[in-house]
Amino acid sequence: MAWIGALSQGAGMAAGLLEEAQRQVGHGRLQRGMALMAAFAAAVSGFEAWTQHTRGAFANRWMWTPVLLTPPLVAAAAAGVASRRAAQTALPILSAAMLADGVVGFALHIRGVRRLPGGFKLGAYNVAMGPPLFAPLLLTSAGMLGLLAALLQPEELPRR
Repeated sequence: MAWIGALSQGAGMAAGLLEEAQRQVGHGRLQRGMALMAAFAAAVSGFEAWTQHTRGAFANRWMWTPVLLTPPLVAAAAAGVASRRAAQTALPILSAAMLADGVVGFALHIRGVRRLPGGFKLGAYNVAMGPPLFAPLLLTSAGMLGLLAALLQPEELPRR
């Protein structure tokens, strides 16, 4: 019967953590952190896209879109950390563009693997040697983080 006590204690701790999370979101503290995470995720995924697409010699014009979207999204997300206005104007627009670009990239990468000799019938080889299927989803994660940051209530900063 000791497990019942441990289970109820764990449920109480979970309820306390959920209450604290709701309080933090209500005060707007999560918005700035989420914008910072979006800036970092965009920088990492944009750099990854640049290095991989350089290997592909930018053979398709769509390969440029994640590279070109990265600096403005990083700037908007970083500005969203400090500015309420940037978090509610530029950040959602650029985040939505990055999210859409990641979805389009995922479809293009699937098409790229399908076009290789043998397509998905030689999946073990073509998925490993062809365009990385899940790499564009890094872009979608950066876009999603930016959208979440834009949707969250901003923190009330003390006036100077």
